[in-house]
Amino acid sequence: SRITTIYNLIDVLSSKKHLQFLDISWSSLSPRSLSKITGQLLLMLTQIRDLNLSYNQLKFMNEKSDDFKFSVAIHNDLKTLIRQGKLLNHVNFSGMNFPQEKLTDLAYTMG
Repeated sequence: SRITTIYNLIDVLSSKKHLQFLDISWSSLSPRSLSKITGQLLLMLTQIRDLNLSYNQLKFMNEKSDDFKFSVAIHNDLKTLIRQGKLLNHVNFSGMNFPQEKLTDLAYTMG
């Protein structure tokens, strides 16, 4: 099942001590699943160099929905990853449905 796959990916991420590149673009991950992954990436701040999450769509429309809450959590995790990632030099957030203000916030974090 999709949930088992996500937990398997998290197990793999947690066991890789030298993972530098992660491309999970176009994976049709829900905000809940992607939030679990970005949470794990925060434990990898000293190793990840290249992160591609593109075209896994976030949902910022209904502020009362769980998808909205997970999307905000992902945004916050990515800001932390950008600020504190020791080796991170490439990210791809294309097609993730970030509202302009969230993209601007990420851009300021990168600067």
